[in-house]
Amino acid sequence: MSRVPRRVDSGAPPDGLTPDEHQVLSAVDGVLDEEELAFVVGMAPDRVAELIDALASKAVVSCEAPPPSDKPKPASKPTGDGIDLSANARKYIDQLYPLLERATHYQLLNVARDATSNEIKH
Repeated sequence: MSRVPRRVDSGAPPDGLTPDEHQVLSAVDGVLDEEELAFVVGMAPDRVAELIDALASKAVVSCEAPPPSDKPKPASKPTGDGIDLSANARKYIDQLYPLLERATHYQLLNVARDATSNEIKH
């Protein structure tokens, strides 16, 4: 079962994080689980799990597996758009949608204005 990482402190990230750790940390919102984060940041789920473990060891995020549930997971509701997303992924996209009109592409990608092409690709 996928964990849902949460930021430990909303302040500036500590020094010494790798670019991949920064990328994953920027997407951690306490709602998306590991698999959804992998989709959002464009990395393999195994790699995201490793990065979350590294961030947890640096006390930047906490992640606890959700308690086991006896209830079956409800099927996602059809939305009429033909896109099959989890409720968490849909919520994340719905939060970003209003920013499309006024945010710069740097803000949407969550990179600095002086980001290198490699940082932007990640």
